[in-house]
Amino acid sequence: MRYKKRLSVTETLIIANIAVFIAVSVIANLVSQDIIRHVALQPAAIWQGQNLWTLFTSMFMHGNFFHLFVNMFSLFFLGSFIEQLVGKKKYLMIYFIGGLLGSVFFALSPLFTESWMVMAVGASGAIFALGGALAVLTPKLPVFIMLIPIPIPMYMAIFILFIMLSFLPNIANSGHFGGLVAGLLLGWYYKKDVQRRQRLIMRHQYY
Repeated sequence: MRYKKRLSVTETLIIANIAVFIAVSVIANLVSQDIIRHVALQPAAIWQGQNLWTLFTSMFMHGNFFHLFVNMFSLFFLGSFIEQLVGKKKYLMIYFIGGLLGSVFFALSPLFTESWMVMAVGASGAIFALGGALAVLTPKLPVFIMLIPIPIPMYMAIFILFIMLSFLPNIANSGHFGGLVAGLLLGWYYKKDVQRRQRLIMRHQYY
């Protein structure tokens, strides 16, 4: 009997992001550009009670191929690790709550800095939530990030990356911050469960 490997949560999320990007791009180029405003998050629309679903759909759309590639590359490495660490259900909770809180923070951002009419897309809020959770759950895990040739602790890497991205143009910093806050809080909330899970795994391996 042939064993059929199931897709991981991370692989499923990556496929969903790629599929939505291709579908929206095809519709925008061949049918109507109007499709963009039905999937992208625009604070003005949210505050008028319109297109509320974009708080969710914007998490699966990206501005261009490079944007998609960077986010999916990050999702593959962070997601694969945290999926093994916390399990599928908690992973999905962190991902979607982080993404939605990132959307809410972006929708609120015109109260402080951003324009009411600007639109945002991308999985960065959800991905920063994964990073924030890992910063709490595995703070001392050594990792490499771009432009730094030596391994640094996970908690430091996440915050350095957040600060570095803050200086780039056309970045929804409020969305990143919302996702990061969600990840830190959920990481703290799940920490005892994860530690218990790790002890059980180690005990099983020992015996």
